[in-house]
Amino acid sequence: MPEFPSPTIVVLPGADGLQDVRRAFLTRIGRHYPVTILVPQEQSSGGYEGLINTYQARLPGGKLVLVGESMSGPAAIALAGRLGGRVMGLALVSSFPKLPWSASWVRAMTSLLWVPVPETAARLALFGTRAVSPQGRELLHELAALDRRLLTARLCALTQADSSTALSGLRCRVAIFHGRFDRLVWPSVARHNAAAGPDRQLFLYPAGHALMVEQPDALARDLAEFVRSLRATPSLASDLGG
Repeated sequence: MPEFPSPTIVVLPGADGLQDVRRAFLTRIGRHYPVTILVPQEQSSGGYEGLINTYQARLPGGKLVLVGESMSGPAAIALAGRLGGRVMGLALVSSFPKLPWSASWVRAMTSLLWVPVPETAARLALFGTRAVSPQGRELLHELAALDRRLLTARLCALTQADSSTALSGLRCRVAIFHGRFDRLVWPSVARHNAAAGPDRQLFLYPAGHALMVEQPDALARDLAEFVRSLRATPSLASDLGG
């Protein structure tokens, strides 16, 4: 079966925006397809809508596969809805269309970010009680050094997000990648979203929330296979050929 032209994979990382700790995943997926990571910049005016506009202005041309990680999932869904046929597929990594936490929990979390988060608490949230790899320790170190003001601004903007309706209206295929031991976004959230619409695939891994850090090889392999299947889908031929 013929394959159609390669899309660019656009990664929207979680609210931390750290690129170096994701380099293993980015390198591996980059061996298969062109990849761009849109690291969050200084928060523009307009809250969540302003954040989406900023992302859209920085997108590369041509066909895309959008990858929304963690808190950036709703933004990736919103962009897929805006861009229509330019988006071949959407991947949600440790993510959701709408925050699965209560408003009071979110307020408490953002208020705590004004002070350094104890490493023990961050480690339990991201990795649970399992051993932490050198890449995981690097992530914890980088998180501790983040600009708290900027991180809080990003999180406050993202708490406005609800892309549930947009997700249900997407025409592109959706792949959901999630850790079985995720303590921030429970695996039940991933299972629910995978079952809530047609043409959705669910991939589960022996990992916590930081899937790109813990499982870069497996995640890159499965994402590459998902994109390959999109390129081989006859129903996409008219869109991809033009």
